[in-house]
Amino acid sequence: MSTLPASVRESIEVAAANRGLGTSIRSAAPLGGGCIHQGTRLTFESDASAFVKWSGSVPPGMFEAEAAGLAALRDASHDADAGLVIPEVLGSGSTSEGSWLMLEYVAPGRESPESDEALGGGLALLHDVAAAGDFGWSEDNWIGSLAQSNSSSDSWSGFWIKERIEPQLERARRAGA
Repeated sequence: MSTLPASVRESIEVAAANRGLGTSIRSAAPLGGGCIHQGTRLTFESDASAFVKWSGSVPPGMFEAEAAGLAALRDASHDADAGLVIPEVLGSGSTSEGSWLMLEYVAPGRESPESDEALGGGLALLHDVAAAGDFGWSEDNWIGSLAQSNSSSDSWSGFWIKERIEPQLERARRAGA
């Protein structure tokens, strides 16, 4: 538990208790894969587990925007019966020592010959539900540590070019790449 600052740990424990996960963290196991935040699997005294992403420094609203996006993806996946596992958002918060986002812990699965096809099919179903001729999102968010605009467009290609490709090309140009 030494990886979590005290006030972050206490804030998470309050949220976990409110969600019925338990009142105290029994163990914290760092998880790899992140490049700008810390990722940790928490186990509570009740044996319930959660994944927590945390950082000592994030832009205001970053984790809240991620939580909103994940909740929307989870709803759309259920609506489409896409068979995708999208973790439930269990809470988020900020303290003087950092901000955090707590998600349902999803244990790694085993890849099978059908995994890629199942993922592709699930993503296609998810996009059928989400694509209603308006491409974008109700709020801006981040891609890694970079702010990302999600202004609406009436075409996928227009959205992709204006909101994804052009900003990255401009960043590369400003960096001299």
